[in-house]
Amino acid sequence: MILDDDHPQMKHPAPPSTMSLSPFPPRPTSSSSWAGYHAHPASSSSTSSLPLDAEQPLLPYAFRHPQPQSFDQYPGNPVGVYAGPVGGVLAVLGNGRARFRILVIACGACLLFLLHAHFYRPRHHGPPPHFRPFWGPPPPHPGPGPGGFGDLGPPPGAPDFAQRPPVAVERPEDVAGAQAQTTATLVEPDLPVLPDHLIVQERRPTPPTSPNPWPHLPEAWGGHDWLSPSRFPPDDPYSAGAMKDPPLMSPPPARYLMKAFEWSAREVKATQEKLTGKFKDALGISFDPQTGKAKPVPRDEIVLPKSSSKIKVVNLEQGKGVKKLRKVQWDGKADATGEEIARERREWVKRAFLHVWEGYKEHSWGSDELKPISNTSSNNYNGWGATIIDTLDTLLIMDLSHEYNIAREHVALVDFSYLAPKMKLTTDLPDMSDFEDPVEPPVQAFDEELDNGPQDQRQRRQPRRPPVLLESEQRSPTTIPTFETTIRYLGGLLSAYDLSGDPLMLTRAKELGDWILPSLGTQYGFPILRYTMGTNPRGSKTGRAVLSEVGSLTMEFTRLSMLTGDETYFQAVQRTMDTLDTGFTKMDDFNGKGRKPRLGSLLPAYVDPSHPDSTAGEYTFGGLADSYYEYLIKQFQLMGGASQQYERMYKEAIDSAYEYLIRRVEVVPGRDDLTIIGAKQWGQWSSRLEHLTCFAGGMLGLGAKLLNRRHDMETALNVTEACAWAYESSATGVGPESLTFYEPNDPSRYYTVDSPDGQSKMRKPRGNPMGVRHGDGKYIGRPETIESVFYMYRITGDRKWQDRGWQMFTSWVEHAINESGFSTISNVFYVTNRREDSMESFVLAETLKYYYLLFSPMDFISLDDYVFNTEAHPFRVPKSTFTKSTSKYLWKGPDDEALSAPSFDSNIGLGTPVQLWARVQQAAALNRGLQEKVKLGLEKPVPKKQQGFIRPSEEELENARKKTPAQVREDEERALAKAKAAVAAGLGRGMARPPP
Repeated sequence: MILDDDHPQMKHPAPPSTMSLSPFPPRPTSSSSWAGYHAHPASSSSTSSLPLDAEQPLLPYAFRHPQPQSFDQYPGNPVGVYAGPVGGVLAVLGNGRARFRILVIACGACLLFLLHAHFYRPRHHGPPPHFRPFWGPPPPHPGPGPGGFGDLGPPPGAPDFAQRPPVAVERPEDVAGAQAQTTATLVEPDLPVLPDHLIVQERRPTPPTSPNPWPHLPEAWGGHDWLSPSRFPPDDPYSAGAMKDPPLMSPPPARYLMKAFEWSAREVKATQEKLTGKFKDALGISFDPQTGKAKPVPRDEIVLPKSSSKIKVVNLEQGKGVKKLRKVQWDGKADATGEEIARERREWVKRAFLHVWEGYKEHSWGSDELKPISNTSSNNYNGWGATIIDTLDTLLIMDLSHEYNIAREHVALVDFSYLAPKMKLTTDLPDMSDFEDPVEPPVQAFDEELDNGPQDQRQRRQPRRPPVLLESEQRSPTTIPTFETTIRYLGGLLSAYDLSGDPLMLTRAKELGDWILPSLGTQYGFPILRYTMGTNPRGSKTGRAVLSEVGSLTMEFTRLSMLTGDETYFQAVQRTMDTLDTGFTKMDDFNGKGRKPRLGSLLPAYVDPSHPDSTAGEYTFGGLADSYYEYLIKQFQLMGGASQQYERMYKEAIDSAYEYLIRRVEVVPGRDDLTIIGAKQWGQWSSRLEHLTCFAGGMLGLGAKLLNRRHDMETALNVTEACAWAYESSATGVGPESLTFYEPNDPSRYYTVDSPDGQSKMRKPRGNPMGVRHGDGKYIGRPETIESVFYMYRITGDRKWQDRGWQMFTSWVEHAINESGFSTISNVFYVTNRREDSMESFVLAETLKYYYLLFSPMDFISLDDYVFNTEAHPFRVPKSTFTKSTSKYLWKGPDDEALSAPSFDSNIGLGTPVQLWARVQQAAALNRGLQEKVKLGLEKPVPKKQQGFIRPSEEELENARKKTPAQVREDEERALAKAKAAVAAGLGRGMARPPP
């Protein structure tokens, strides 16, 4: 059923739900709310950006849609006093508010002009056409190893930068001194530029592997001990005693849980009684009347029209309809010496992972993420233990079967119907009085102290304000981030099943998929990006949406259909892709429509299927768009080449990117092997290199091999080179969030210096790193660059990529490691910088996993057997010759047979200890706040209702079993007598106590 346009859920933007899953009322909107993993950097011009959890507030309607106004609307406007044009001008200038408006408009116009002149300098040459060959290949690696490019072969004419004489690295203080000697005027364009050998930045040497990669650091540096082989011995990491199980957290006592569930059920009922009319019908959440838990939407009530695809993905899992794909990985033979070095590096990466994992277990087990500096927790991703579920496959890949079994117990307990609040959780039991129903305030509810004066003139003082209760932190979120929940949780569970064969993972993945599935039941198949679990959209509109978030659910739901045999999941996401494929006006169809046409087959960062002609905006492969393009080629591989739609969409998108976004970097001296995928907005191309864009090297390499696009392979190598250069050129050796390069024709990118002989003037490029105008130096442990480096090694077999990855890893460890994990680096352009108390779950799920796989044998998690989702979770690729074998499973089974899958059936979904303690603390805190308000007369007491049945505690059940039949009859007679006495006193059901 499709809802009417005037329905509350059809409005854009959709109003926040007043129903919470917990089921507490919604938390007020805050500017500190989380914004998502693929959030676009706040500004590329500063060295620091807004926190990732910052949410851009939606402007009021009047600011988003300003209405025309005239000056004669203001009182006192003397327009009628004057005559003629001059009189009108004088009338306007005579109004103070009008003068203020003119001043504001003039200042805004000046600010826009300055920003445009600073960030978007015009290019004097048009975009290069799509041609091949593209440009020079990367320099060959001088180190050992095959050094080949797979079956593509090394392109001819590769410049050998390794043969150039080394020069001293230019230091920032040297640049500052040289700039101080220059004039303030622009340099003469005819002056010669300093020769390359004087300004080319020397490449970093490869750090040693053994015995210590950080010999230059003092002994006081903690990393020497934290990553020591004596702490985590390679043969048995548990033998030294550093690895321990998480601290035991027992659930709250049963009587406290009963009170918490009773409070939840009462709040749900009270909230539902306040909803009336269409909004109540549209909300449509079904709750358990005894516990207040939300229930999933029944499948037959979800509006999910079928897509245009006729492919049965269930058959693909059995090898039916699967095509033989081209080989992706390099099939050469590795040398023994290189393998030994790679093995030692792999052990260093594993010890780094164990260090972080132990810190999380000790300080934040069960919560979403660890704050490694304060050793506290954060719950930005529903409070289901994002780090645990996101890291399941990493534990299996690193052969940590016992750690997987510990995580498996957590997976079994997660309650997907409950979202943990932001409040700081403890295991301190609240007072039982905090759960009591609020009562009527006494007659004297005000302060006893009265004002001085006669008795008849005394006035009561106003009641005191209630204490600050921080309800925004006590209340649960009302929505989940659909995209992040899918790639981290659903993707993590599916990948764990593919690698382990553990049926528990598939059971929980199906359950979570059923919770998320209704979010896709919209008019055009776009998911609701902030979805209230348990609600049913019933075909409503979604409004404007982020491209990467609506276009990056296909792999997870397709794989879920393959493994469960239920086509519904695939059909739901296929509708989304059909809309993105054909639902927006093509570039050639914009003639006469008066709108700015889209850029080829690309899509803007924000899309609205209700307005297919509205395709203006930012075009990028970075934040807000990245994984949409990534999933096109990976969905093609996951479906075994059975769908030509994804092959066509990928080819068209990449061809358009060559025309509009992909450019050479021409402003870095000595490097003609760098390529970036910039951004284009309102016709202006920006030479911005985002860290989020660096995934594209691996994507282009994968597409080049699968679709035999040789030109894409050259571009993939150069894009990865540019991203690796961003690491190598920073002061710390760590890559920044973003860089913006100078334009080649920008005269301000040079300044004048004395020539080496001191006899003349020459030009020297600006920038530190040279060629860079500005950048955002923050690094939060992002994986995109090491992801592409991993792909380049697996595709080409060239060990130079292992050396690049080793440089990146050792630099990151040096500047980010602390006692409990890896903190965020605030500015990678300074060796001494501030660290931030944050560590994303993808540090363990993606970054450390890619480092580990980079140094693993070629055939381990092969790119021909697995395809990675955007959270680095490998899914098994169906083969044309299907053979189901458990020999490839990495799980060794449960440590104790009592912990096998069937034993979890009775406990699945009961709630983790963190969730149960959150329920108790949350209910007590909110009810205590209500009690305070009732006492002060600010709230009405909640009328007592007959409580539903609550399961007795185990202690009460045991006492009941021990009673003899005579004792049971005695209890029944006592209860009957008590009931008769209550009726006699006028306290029966439906009766009120008689007045005294």
